[in-house]
Parts: sequence; structure tokens; C-alpha cells
Amino acid sequence: MKIFLFLVGIYCISSNVSADDWILDQKGCKHLNPSPLPNEYIVWTGSCKGGFASGYGDITWYSNEKKSDTHSGEKVGGKFNDSSSLLGVLIGFFGPIYLVVWFIRTITSGRP
Repeated sequence: MKIFLFLVGIYCISSNVSADDWILDQKGCKHLNPSPLPNEYIVWTGSCKGGFASGYGDITWYSNEKKSDTHSGEKVGGKFNDSSSLLGVLIGFFGPIYLVVWFIRTITSGRP
């Protein structure tokens, strides 16, 4: 089971990004967009280098004219360059699996 979860994690981390996974900000800088939403746009306060978001800044995501997410950090080549992004992906992916395993163990053992 541990090997399976490890391999799934490696696959998720190493999967290729297609051309459709990028979004342009108000300055025309490209940003990685792993989860596109309808009528989505972003506002980036950082700089742009070579057509990609670069340096430290704040990004605010909007969908259907409503704020949907914000994040601060350093970007390199349009991608956040911090460990919190990877940690968030791993927690988001493995969190539900952990809860299911905990729930099954709780039911089968008869104790919380």
C-alpha cells in the first residue's frame, strides 16, 4: 500500500503540464493554471520576465467576477518557487485517503 501511494504521489508531481494549463494576467504574463475555472482571470502584483510571472508577488484568482483564491510567494517561470505549493498539493491529494483509512480503522477496531 505504501509503495502504491508513493508511486501515485510521484506520478502527480511529475506529470507534464500541457499548453492549456497557463493563464495570462493583466500584464500578459503567463502563470501555471492547474485547475482552470469558467470565466477565470487573475491579478498579479509581481514582475514579468520572458513572458512568465517572475519574482515575489501576490496573485488573486477570480471566477465569474468573484474572488476565488489568493496566494503570495516567489514565482520562477510562471510557477511558485516554494515548498508550500508542493505541500499543499500533497496534503490535498493524500488528505482524503488518510481520512478514509482512519475511518475504516475506527469502524473495524470499535474505538475512535
